[in-house]
Amino acid sequence: MGDKPFAPGTSLLPSGEGPGDEGAERGAFIRSSAGAHDDAHRVRELLADSLALWRVAGTVVAGDAPVVAVIRAADGAVVRIERPVEVDMPFRWLVRSTDNADRARPCASLVGLLNAVRSALNVDRGGAVRIAPAPAAR
Repeated sequence: MGDKPFAPGTSLLPSGEGPGDEGAERGAFIRSSAGAHDDAHRVRELLADSLALWRVAGTVVAGDAPVVAVIRAADGAVVRIERPVEVDMPFRWLVRSTDNADRARPCASLVGLLNAVRSALNVDRGGAVRIAPAPAAR
């Protein structure tokens, strides 16, 4: 994944704090359409890295709008990640799989997206990692 923390065309300032944003609602972040394309590319990179981490043989490719990514696993499973067509939906992505193509799973965050994809691909969640301080020396 790239070293750039934010996509080109994305303002880091909440609206109302940048030039020309006097009438905008405070706290809402501005995102341009140029950043949306870059975001889709970065989501595909994240999904490809996740497949490797989960040891799932497969490919991640771009789809036709509104599909952001299509995952084709070696076992025949196909998972599609879409952007919602309706503007007022509170979700960033919809995940559809071959097992449940009629019903999309809405995801509001990247964590939710990865959980939905992992579930659609039947990837074992694995054990939890615990991080704790070393015992005090006596």
